[in-house]
Amino acid sequence: MEEEERLNNIAFNENSVTHKAANFRKHQEAEIIVLSKRIDCQRKANNKKKEVDCKRLIQQHHNIQMVLKSKYSIDGQSQFTHIEKDVRIKIDHWKEEKMTKNQI
Repeated sequence: MEEEERLNNIAFNENSVTHKAANFRKHQEAEIIVLSKRIDCQRKANNKKKEVDCKRLIQQHHNIQMVLKSKYSIDGQSQFTHIEKDVRIKIDHWKEEKMTKNQI
C-alpha cells in the first residue's frame, strides 16, 4: 500500500512536471509568435520609412540639379553676353582705328 502510494505520488509529480513543462513551452511559443509579429511590423515600418526617405532625397537631388543647371545656364549666358559685348567694343574700336588710318 505504501509502495503504491509512493508510486502514485511519483506519477503525479511526473505528470505535474510534464504538464508544467508543456505549459511553459506553449507560453514560450506564444511569446515567440508575438515577438516575431512585432519584429515584422517594425521591419515593414523601417522599410516604408527608408522608401519615403529615398524618394525625398531623390526629389531633393533633382531639385538641386535643376537649380545648378539653371544657375550655370544663367552664368554662362551672362558670361557669353559680357564676352560678346567686349568683342563688339574691340571690333568697333578696331574699325575706328582703321578708318582713321585710311583717312590720313
